[in-house]
Amino acid sequence: MSTWQGTPRDAVAGETVRIMPSIRQTIMDYLGIREERLRGLGLDAKNIQALFPNEKGEYMSANGWRWMRIRVYRTAGIEGNYKVLRPSFGQKLKDAGAPIEAVSKALRHSSTVTTERFYARIRSEKAWDTLEALWERPKISIRAD
Repeated sequence: MSTWQGTPRDAVAGETVRIMPSIRQTIMDYLGIREERLRGLGLDAKNIQALFPNEKGEYMSANGWRWMRIRVYRTAGIEGNYKVLRPSFGQKLKDAGAPIEAVSKALRHSSTVTTERFYARIRSEKAWDTLEALWERPKISIRAD
């Protein structure tokens, strides 16, 4: 199992974030390239948050990273607002049957209220399907003889 130890902003102290198997190799490749690049710049990958310099050789600002993501998403054919990726991740997990507590934990929310309000909620059709299945489940009757 591969995990990533986040910075305090990225994960609760001492907590790890699991890398899903389907994207594990891509993430590991990225981390290897990143470490090699930082080492080439004389930087220690373990003590620096960032990252690749921009076209001018300067480290990117937060705004620079936003534009970099937009360019990468466009190149990859991802259209629209890249900010939908995080809620899409949460909703995909919820649609697949993940409990809201697990989705909330994966998104590093301190409360499921935030998760449900802005990121992932059970869809009406799924809620009704679940309720119908529970309602129609055979009842077990216990009789005292």
